[in-house]
Amino acid sequence: MSPKKKRQKQKETAMQSIEIAMQSMETAMQSMETAMQSTETEMQSTETAMQSMETMLTISWRFSYTVARTLKRQDCNFTWNVIEKGYNKSAPGQEYEISYAIIKQARTFLKRRILKTPCFQSERILDRNDFNIYLKKELYQVTDSIKARGVIYSLLHLSKEQKCKGVITISTGSFAFILCHYTHRYNIPITVVLPTTTIEEKIKICQRYPLSRVIVRGDTLLEAHRTALDIAMREDLFYFDGNDHPNMLIGQATLGIEIMEQQIDVVLLPTAIEGCGLTTAIAIAIKGCNSKITVIEVRGTNSDLFQEVKKQTDSPKELNIPTKEYVACPLRNMPHCVIDRFISVTPELIHSASIQLHKSECYYDCYGAIALAAILSGQLDDLQGKR
Repeated sequence: MSPKKKRQKQKETAMQSIEIAMQSMETAMQSMETAMQSTETEMQSTETAMQSMETMLTISWRFSYTVARTLKRQDCNFTWNVIEKGYNKSAPGQEYEISYAIIKQARTFLKRRILKTPCFQSERILDRNDFNIYLKKELYQVTDSIKARGVIYSLLHLSKEQKCKGVITISTGSFAFILCHYTHRYNIPITVVLPTTTIEEKIKICQRYPLSRVIVRGDTLLEAHRTALDIAMREDLFYFDGNDHPNMLIGQATLGIEIMEQQIDVVLLPTAIEGCGLTTAIAIAIKGCNSKITVIEVRGTNSDLFQEVKKQTDSPKELNIPTKEYVACPLRNMPHCVIDRFISVTPELIHSASIQLHKSECYYDCYGAIALAAILSGQLDDLQGKR
């Protein structure tokens, strides 16, 4: 091979080597770019996961769930604690207080927002037995119940964020209707969880409200309660205990101050709940107005549908969240025994009293029947001649 051809061959070989090297370099750069894209994708996935976790943590830390419990009521060691069981707890110095002073403030707050119901003397009930009976007719409220006082007071004390997110509760129907009515008035979203035993008519009434979400789930109130708590935590809703939330009790207790505008000697407070917080709160309001008034709680011995739920909410380990517990009722300048007597009446006697109440006053009132049953039982014969 001539020197010229030899040099040409070497040149071609060198060019091919350079081309192969460049192709290898290009392949390496593509591999590096692919690796960088993979790394970027992984970093984006990690960031998304962290944002998701942060969102979930933010939501859970806003979850609020609070109840008040009357632990001792029949002696001078009166104890009434608030248990804050959610992540979102009251700040130091801003804890709930259930006292006469707070109830009196609530009465002023509700003055133009709630009806002042009449307290009439009945001239037909036991008129021949020397009983002077006065009836406080809370059935005159727009939603036919004392609970309207507590619902309005509670809803209007929610934070702006809580009003925006909405509230959730459990009910057998009646309380759900009241809450749906007033959340509609104040433009607050509401979720009600009803057990499957709820009457269809009550379900339909709640469904008529545009802002209401009605969930029928669970064979018992306890199962409905667990469902509601799960939804509240996932969706950042305010869990509203219709019996024992402190603001619910404070709002309803304003009834006691209205009662004392009459010249009354004795007040009968009917309930179907063992260890009832509402009767205790009303008694505090009454005793705050006049400590000499006799207050008697009358409890029907028929089954308490909420008893299993109350046992659950009493447990500090219900949600595996650290609780905040404190005394909510400083009894200043009044007797520690705010309820003077506790008596109970049977379902049969309540039924008989309900019939008599309807004949005398032309309306049905299950709580009025419980109070009247106590008089019919003979346990209150010492009250003859008193108002």
